[in-house]
Amino acid sequence: MVTEIGLKIVKGVQSISNGFFDVFFNTVTMFGEEALIILLLVVIYFAVNKRFGEYLGYSIISSMLVNTAIKNTFKASRPFEVDDTIINLRPETSGGFSFPSGHTQSSTTVFASIYNYCKKNYLLMIALVVGSLVALSRLYLGVHFPKDVIVGFALAFLISALTYFLYNKFEKKKITLFVITGLGFAPFLFLAKTNDFITIYALYWGFVLGVFIENKYVNFQDTTNNLNRLLRVLIALVSVLIVYFVLKFVFPDNNIFRFIRYTCVSFVAIGIVPIVIKKLNL
Repeated sequence: MVTEIGLKIVKGVQSISNGFFDVFFNTVTMFGEEALIILLLVVIYFAVNKRFGEYLGYSIISSMLVNTAIKNTFKASRPFEVDDTIINLRPETSGGFSFPSGHTQSSTTVFASIYNYCKKNYLLMIALVVGSLVALSRLYLGVHFPKDVIVGFALAFLISALTYFLYNKFEKKKITLFVITGLGFAPFLFLAKTNDFITIYALYWGFVLGVFIENKYVNFQDTTNNLNRLLRVLIALVSVLIVYFVLKFVFPDNNIFRFIRYTCVSFVAIGIVPIVIKKLNL
């Protein structure tokens, strides 16, 4: 019954399909994609506020871990897989399982976390609007059921609030907090049927190790110099891209080396780049 109602809603949303909405919703859905989220994290961590960036990284990656863990538990099919009259308008981001919506959850987590940290009401409105638009885009594109986006939306606010509470309460023991959080997801390494969980879990441990190294041995300071901010961001992005593509070329394509590659990517960004920018007095 739930699936039938969901299919009717998706078909109803797709009934308004036209060229403008195709472009609009394909653009909106990008707010939940990795490239934009990584860019935002890098900018906040290196150019705005390091503490803010640490919390945001913890919140977003934890939310993505919850999402992929649930996906691999329920293994739900997507609307276009259930009903071939539904058109998949974004096949490049519709691999894996359907429930809950990763795009909706990720985009909403980002802006809900920003609201939690900054406590500005307009940021809450942005989180609600962006999350809702991304959720609607996933229905329009035919890649999610209503229940997928509703649960993803709700989980985003829950996880962003929980991680904010935990980060502040245990800030002096944040590495312990991060390790305990990470270990809690370890069983899913044996249950996961997609590469997504392996990738995100690896990014998480690279993040944890990077924060540990940076806090203990580097401790770079925030800057108000705009040129330094720009250079920091550029160095971080270039470093991440180099490590990613070099290791992708060198390593075979299996889960073990995938884990190593993505651990290295986030560790370099959080643990090594700060050493470089401190040496360069940026």
